[in-house]
Amino acid sequence: MGAEARRFRYAEEPESGGAEGWMRPEHDDGAWPVATTSFGQRMWCLGPLPAGTNTQALERDLAGALCINNSTTLRVGGREFSWKPYEFSTRWGVESDPHLKDWASGPHGLKGEVPDEFIDLHTDEAGAVWLLWTAVEVDAARKATLTTGSRSSYAAWLNGERVLVQDDELPPGRQSIWNLPHYRCEPQARDVALRAGANPLLLRVVQPAGQRVRAFAAFAPPEGAPKPELALRWFAAAGQPAFDPRPEQAAGATWYRFVSAPGLRALRVVSRGPCAAWAEGVALAATATTRREDGLIETRFAVAQARAGCSHVALRVEPVRGAFGCAALAEPVGMECGAGELRAGDWCGQGLEHYSCRVWYRQTLRLTAEQAGRALGLELGGVAATAEVWVNGRCLANLIAPPWRVPVAGVLRPGENRIEIRVANTLANYFHVGIPTPYAPREQTMSGLLGPVRFSLRTA
Repeated sequence: MGAEARRFRYAEEPESGGAEGWMRPEHDDGAWPVATTSFGQRMWCLGPLPAGTNTQALERDLAGALCINNSTTLRVGGREFSWKPYEFSTRWGVESDPHLKDWASGPHGLKGEVPDEFIDLHTDEAGAVWLLWTAVEVDAARKATLTTGSRSSYAAWLNGERVLVQDDELPPGRQSIWNLPHYRCEPQARDVALRAGANPLLLRVVQPAGQRVRAFAAFAPPEGAPKPELALRWFAAAGQPAFDPRPEQAAGATWYRFVSAPGLRALRVVSRGPCAAWAEGVALAATATTRREDGLIETRFAVAQARAGCSHVALRVEPVRGAFGCAALAEPVGMECGAGELRAGDWCGQGLEHYSCRVWYRQTLRLTAEQAGRALGLELGGVAATAEVWVNGRCLANLIAPPWRVPVAGVLRPGENRIEIRVANTLANYFHVGIPTPYAPREQTMSGLLGPVRFSLRTA
């Protein structure tokens, strides 16, 4: 599993144009939000509104609204409420999905399946209401099949018309996700007409007692479309209707920044729109650009002069409509790396946070005869998670637990000595972002040769 970047600092490019120097390594991006590959705002969310609140007039207004004014508050049931962005990935669904962690087998990755429900909400007040709004964008008028589902009561409106409704919660005995077949909601479907441009879609969901709100409202994939690999089926096929929570806003560019792994030679970027790239403030040449069958653009950028250490990388994407946040980066950014310089310590802070594999640490030491004769052992200090130790081309040990120490008496020699340590981490780094499972907690991602590395010596 090669080196990848999955989390980025990002900012929307000002309408007045680019801010000079944002791609340079010294630029301060500390105030930029951080997001994960393919995750971005797809809807607006209002609530939870108190149980028993009469929301009929509000629903009627929102069902036909052409946009959401999130700069103002709404007074509902005597209280003030504000719209909040609701983000999800059209591939992975809910980020760090709490529902999946209830499954010992882990549907993401380990079962090769992403649950249908990309709406996940919860409050302690049974009967509380959420309203979710977005616009469905299509280039030309067409027929489509709207499909909805939830484990609680809900209603869905399209272009001002209430088209689907489930008035009752699941019957007693089926409130637990363990009793739901394939942990999915029972879907409903209805054929609808979409007009060219924006089609307002409103979803009302109600908090059930004793469980989370799990729901979806999307469009069925075309008949005969292949089942996607590890992705939401609703959005995987090319040409599927897209969600755009800000249809009134002209599409603009988005900036992204991250720190690469050491020895960066090339980048592979899969984006929802044209992409440009910089490393250490220097523009990178696109050596290959391919528009895939799914409409995504895959671009390979070459680094003319690789650095031994990490590089500050900047990307600029001109996304399709509705691709806000990191939604414009459809897949993790792949990194091709050669030999580089890696400090002893956790490699997660050195551009390898999501890397699950092995790293060679190599160092050549020149020793005198007296120094070589006094060395008894090589102490690694700390390791996460295993280490293979080589000295002068000879494998001395495979270490899987402390003490991280290897005898070297008689192995070292006067002159040059080649010390090589191959460290392997665990799959937690690869799985803890975007592919949550109970086997990859974030607190278990420390990786690498932690050190300090030193020789234990025979006393004189």
